[in-house]
Amino acid sequence: ICAYGISPRSQMNLVWENGPYNWKLHFLQWPTFQEESATHSQVLNWIQMGVLEAGKFVTHVLPLPRLKEGLNLLRERKALKAVIDLKA
Repeated sequence: ICAYGISPRSQMNLVWENGPYNWKLHFLQWPTFQEESATHSQVLNWIQMGVLEAGKFVTHVLPLPRLKEGLNLLRERKALKAVIDLKA
């Protein structure tokens, strides 16, 4: 799973009761904060200049209950970028 940007909250609740007996969670913030900041600024500049059309990269917008479907589309390479709309 790839997330662009960070959550406005610094905490999350994790319910593991339905998970397998043994599992692990790995969180990695990459690239570094400084690299991500510079990249984000460059991407925004390209969008503002018309070099990149952000909409062309998003092929699917799905509500949160259809998250699994979105992941399957990506896994099967049927989607370029799938956005999960938390407000839908």
